[in-house]
Amino acid sequence: MPKTFHCSPAALVIALALAAPGSAISAAVEVLKSSALRLELTTSPYSFRVLEAKTGQVLLSHSALAFTQKRFAAASATGVRKTSNTLRAKVLLAAGAGQAEVAFTFSKPEVIQVVISYVSGDPGEIFQEFNDQGEHYYGIWQYPFGGNIDNRGAERDFLGFGGLPVVINPNARAPFYVTSRKYGIYVETSSQGHYTIAKDGKTSFWFRDSPLKYHVLYGPTYADVLRRYNALAGPAFMPPTWAFGSVWWRDDHHADLRGVSNAQEKVMDDAAQLARLQIPASAMWLDRPFGTGTMGWGNFDFDQSFPDPAKMVRDLKDQGMYLSLLSG
Repeated sequence: MPKTFHCSPAALVIALALAAPGSAISAAVEVLKSSALRLELTTSPYSFRVLEAKTGQVLLSHSALAFTQKRFAAASATGVRKTSNTLRAKVLLAAGAGQAEVAFTFSKPEVIQVVISYVSGDPGEIFQEFNDQGEHYYGIWQYPFGGNIDNRGAERDFLGFGGLPVVINPNARAPFYVTSRKYGIYVETSSQGHYTIAKDGKTSFWFRDSPLKYHVLYGPTYADVLRRYNALAGPAFMPPTWAFGSVWWRDDHHADLRGVSNAQEKVMDDAAQLARLQIPASAMWLDRPFGTGTMGWGNFDFDQSFPDPAKMVRDLKDQGMYLSLLSG
């Protein structure tokens, strides 16, 4: 006797749709809008886009999100929750590799804050990739890798703090780039990472940080993007006027004393020689060693070769000069 199957009318409609040649059920698209930008999150497969609200131009197009050195990829989003300025979702990873969470927030109409968290353990690395759309990329490193100001084609590590003992890797890098497509991206982290810019049609970065927070900054002009970046990361500091004068340095004021008896007298003798030769000078710069402790500065004091440091500072000030110390 033939078997009879029972199903609701709604289920029958879905089954017929799936059976129809060329048919498909479209993935859900969740939308979050501001007066300047439109965010579109596709739940399956997981992806998102950022569009200019006025023109509909796609500014940023997600390509991949992955976790750990094994690159467990984001497969789909579920449990979407929205408020007027925030969209949150759980992110399911491929091959049952666990879960993550993502939150998109309009901190300003022109700024989308993205926070990504791996909830299944230590991610080691969080990897974010976008589709390259032919834009020019400026920023990140202080060096023009490849000989160009535009970083297209560059792939380099990004050094965080503490790469070596007692070294903080200070230089002019920042986890931020601005593009010719009216937007920039600032990753709010001091961790180590890596950038790949416009290679094989993709632009990506990863950082050893969790949660990983970055900001999509809309312009539309370069000046607008930079102003929004400065508001988040802090602007450059204007040095005091004396810092624009000449600063005079010795590697070790204890050495090559020639006519003086200690390091403090050597500092003042250098200042006297500059005055005698009518060479303008703003400051004397003492490199280590100048104190006791590790590497000649670790205790943040002066050693016995500087018998009266306060007097040294006063004497230099009377000559219109400052005292600077180099440590680390």
